[in-house]
Amino acid sequence: MLKRIKALSVSALSLLLLSGCVLHPVKRTFYEPDSADGHVRGGHCRYLRTHSAVWRKVAGAQWEISFVDVPPGGASRETLDLNLSISAPADAVVFDPHRLRLDVAGTSESLAPTFIDQQPDGPRDREGVVVQRYTISFPHPAGLAIDITIDILPGALAIGGAPQNLAPFHFHRTTKSDLYVESGDC
Repeated sequence: MLKRIKALSVSALSLLLLSGCVLHPVKRTFYEPDSADGHVRGGHCRYLRTHSAVWRKVAGAQWEISFVDVPPGGASRETLDLNLSISAPADAVVFDPHRLRLDVAGTSESLAPTFIDQQPDGPRDREGVVVQRYTISFPHPAGLAIDITIDILPGALAIGGAPQNLAPFHFHRTTKSDLYVESGDC
């Protein structure tokens, strides 16, 4: 059995090397979502072990939130950038990203976005679902916080014309060991 596991490990490593991927063990500092807020999963294709995205469904729309990572050895950022995607039937969702707030635990700070980039909607799938994608930047003080909350203020979201209230998303800044995949395919 041990011989078979070693053979499979060598095969997997060979495939990674042949595909142009290089693995680096790293210490990753990132914002880890609270599992009580939804389904937690890996939010970045280059990290193999840690989970940085959370998603949940609200009135038929799927929300997914993660924070943009700085690659190992990369420069620190002036802002904390949030990736947000909403998957829902076309024309069903009306979302105002200006109604998001980032609350910093232990302070009275409630930070509004300083920059919002909305990517073009993705193509409809067979069921007519479209994905809206945003990158939302918050000011520098948020990037130093240990515990942060993303609040979706009233009036931020309507689905099928009906206003929706969303519970906040909570994140904790942590450092964990991970494997970083260096590849042009990700």
